[in-house]
Amino acid sequence: MAHFSNILSPKQECFITLYPNSKKPVERDWPNRGQTFQEAHVQDHNIGLLLGKPSGLLDVDLDCEASVTLAKAILPKPHARFGRGAKHSEHYLYRCSNSEPRKAFTANRAHTMMVELRGDGTQTMVPPSIHPDGEPVSWIDSNEEATEVTYDELLKAVALLAAASELMQYWNEGQRHSLALGFAGISHKLGVAPNVIMKVIHKICEATADLEVQDRLNAVRTTIARPASQSSGFQSLQETLGDAVAKNIASHLAIAVGDDKSLQPFTELQQVSNVIELGQFADRANVTEAKMGWAFSQWLRSKALYIVETKQWMIWNDRYWEADLSNEMHNLAFEYVQDVKATLIERNSVNDARDLSSFESLNRIQNIISFAAPRQAVSATKLDVDPMILATGTSWVNLSTGEAHPPCPDILVSKATEVSYTHQARCPIFCKFLDDIFEENEELISFVQKAIG
Repeated sequence: MAHFSNILSPKQECFITLYPNSKKPVERDWPNRGQTFQEAHVQDHNIGLLLGKPSGLLDVDLDCEASVTLAKAILPKPHARFGRGAKHSEHYLYRCSNSEPRKAFTANRAHTMMVELRGDGTQTMVPPSIHPDGEPVSWIDSNEEATEVTYDELLKAVALLAAASELMQYWNEGQRHSLALGFAGISHKLGVAPNVIMKVIHKICEATADLEVQDRLNAVRTTIARPASQSSGFQSLQETLGDAVAKNIASHLAIAVGDDKSLQPFTELQQVSNVIELGQFADRANVTEAKMGWAFSQWLRSKALYIVETKQWMIWNDRYWEADLSNEMHNLAFEYVQDVKATLIERNSVNDARDLSSFESLNRIQNIISFAAPRQAVSATKLDVDPMILATGTSWVNLSTGEAHPPCPDILVSKATEVSYTHQARCPIFCKFLDDIFEENEELISFVQKAIG
């Protein structure tokens, strides 16, 4: 409780009990079951902090190495920091005068999480806890001089961090000059302060050991010397990184300046709806199974795939792609129809929502699935093509580097171990066996360990 003492009352009921080595709350109705720290801190269990209104605290969850590296240069000073010693994970806690729901920022590359701002309706695992990977979660530091923030100003800072983090992931030799020009141009046009642009580029250069830092900063100076109305930068990012990545960075920057509309003139962003826009059809007869199947295929991204050779659906189970042996596709199709109906009701199109009930029959559900299959089709040859990815019970391990990272549905892995990954796991019996057999010959032992994996 020591690091909470300067921001929380000892009797504040904003903690919950989590299962051992887990982020999962013990109580089903956990958002309404807040307790004091002492009540929630059960032996051998983890502990969670209710964010937003219950505690008055917000959590910035840094989920990639770039965001951890850049956070100190971009985010306000937090009241406390904690983590588990990983380069790609850290948490910043802030006392906040108001709160709103969670906002997550993902990188376009494999849609991996970069950073998220957690507020109302969420909880975060705090010290003293044990991460599911087996690593202890502990305090890094606290700052009694940190000031209270508003949700809006913190959201803008987190959005800028997301844009900078995605840019840093592409900061490769041969394209750094173009990236500096592009990022500076689009930031200047959107209204990001010149000193902030300079600070971001300088920090990225420092973090990536870029030896031509002055060239990058000169590119920024040249760009911000022009009137903002004459700046673009988007085309430079687009040509270097591709359309999707450029738009993703631009959208993060728009949130950072609090003006999404300013993107439209030069990015031509198009929002892809997750549900079929039934209002575009003149009459009910135009809402066909084929059109519902097309929209369903969009909704299924990162949820289901159709294997051409076996004519079988595969479902993403949050760890790997698994064959749909229990006909989960019917449940997904039904869930999709419910989502569409709920969206229509929110838009006061109650009659249209009522008409969609006809799509809940078994035959029509099956037809929707059939129309979606060709759009979600992949070849079996695309599965498990990277031998250096090991999917475990919790994380994926890059066997080239030995580092663990979150599972990613865009990488088609269909095999996994049931054993969870634990970074600090030890095998004393096996090590003793190796010492005995190979007479403590470390070079030979190292070779044998690599040979047998």
